[in-house]
Amino acid sequence: MALLIIILSLFAHSGMSWWFPTGMFTFDSAILTDLTTQDLTGDAAAPCMVYVKHGNNPVRVQSDIASAPDNTWATWLHQWLNYYVFPSDFTISVDQDTWLWTSCQDPMMVDFFRLYAPDGSISFGADDHKGTCINTQADALEDVVLQNELSQLWHVDLCYETIRLDYGDKDVIMGWAGGNANSPYWFQDLDLEEEMNLLPSVEEIRDCERDKATSDQDCADLVGQILDFQITHTEMWEPVNSHGDMCNGDALAYCNSYGDLMDTYCDGEVCTTESQRNRCSRHYRLWGRQAVARGGRRAPSCGNQCGRTQLLSCTGFPCADLRESEDHHVMSYNSQGVAIVEHFDADFAADGQSWTCTSDNAAADSLVGTWSCPGFFSDLVTITEDYADDFTDASTDDAVDFCQDGQRIVEEREGLCNWDALAYCNSYSDLMAEYCGGFPCTNDEQRSGCTRHWTFIGRPEMRHGQRAAPTCPSWGRRALSTKTSKTGVAQRMQRLLSSMMA
Repeated sequence: MALLIIILSLFAHSGMSWWFPTGMFTFDSAILTDLTTQDLTGDAAAPCMVYVKHGNNPVRVQSDIASAPDNTWATWLHQWLNYYVFPSDFTISVDQDTWLWTSCQDPMMVDFFRLYAPDGSISFGADDHKGTCINTQADALEDVVLQNELSQLWHVDLCYETIRLDYGDKDVIMGWAGGNANSPYWFQDLDLEEEMNLLPSVEEIRDCERDKATSDQDCADLVGQILDFQITHTEMWEPVNSHGDMCNGDALAYCNSYGDLMDTYCDGEVCTTESQRNRCSRHYRLWGRQAVARGGRRAPSCGNQCGRTQLLSCTGFPCADLRESEDHHVMSYNSQGVAIVEHFDADFAADGQSWTCTSDNAAADSLVGTWSCPGFFSDLVTITEDYADDFTDASTDDAVDFCQDGQRIVEEREGLCNWDALAYCNSYSDLMAEYCGGFPCTNDEQRSGCTRHWTFIGRPEMRHGQRAAPTCPSWGRRALSTKTSKTGVAQRMQRLLSSMMA
């Protein structure tokens, strides 16, 4: 048997497809069982099954994935190579898609896929430990003790219930993004959600696998119902690319690309700590990735180094904060070769000092170049392409913070009342009732709830015309918008506040 495994592995690695004229599918996987919250043993534990569908053929199933051969004797081979030899009556071709679904309790990591068919072979991924996580729970890696290490080595943060390998593009692996409840507002079509509720559940399939009276094909037929539904809804798939839109795995750079995320996770300043990194990474896995893929959130800029206060001090973009000791000198683009520098103290209080800078070598929409700034330090400022520190020879304590794509970041504050989440909630009677006990919102705990509402509910509602724009009342006058709520409670609250302001 060991010799047969060696031969199969050699042919799989070499790309020879003629050895299996009916077709074969292989994938290089590892099952992660080092969990902190899950302890299923004996009859309570379902076997680890992987289901494969190719083209219009029925779904096939394979068990004992965790016991795949460990090729420690040949490190150049895929370490955990699993393979299916398709039945002789199946039609196998590189011109057809392949789908994978697993009932494994633990997340299954796959970095390499290959299909062998009579008309050739096609591969996806690489034997490089940078792959795909397959599990029915999007956040399955949260329970893995080695999650942080895996995030760095495997570059995987999100698991997909189903993987689709597109025959037309060897570089694209698609993941089913609608099966996991990653966002409570992911489904816009309630009929679609109701239809999904009629499909076999994960627990039903695991019960089938535990039941000795049922066959593997009985369970595969249940999975087939799920796959048939998913195949017809192409809009619910998204490309699986390692960290894809999360700034090549830099969760801090991802958060720093958005004013609302800096406000939510980093008190409005630049995100820098490991705790903030973990929270930003979780946001991306559970909400951000889908939002970017669907166009609900713009792609991250990944280069921003400025916090909320710095961004609000910019009068044009691109922009940079030329810091010296505790002073801030905000340099804002005005036109090609012209920029304005304004001075702020450590608390970002302006004293009216400003300088006009000119450059003969700065390109349009750029601050990179050598600038003449009469009266500002040595009259000469140099901004390098990487916005490196040391912008002037007149100081040894100077640094540069680049405010990248700042205009788009600053625009996000408008729906949140200049990033004042309390004023946002106080614009709506229903939000004051939900988050602040029916009274005006005032404290940090309420601010946190109001920020979450705007991020995940309010902004989509306003985008789709389901909620009026906030009035952003000042502390002295809390005007209410009751367009989305005509309840008696809202009317009584409006009368109460009106009497308070009289």
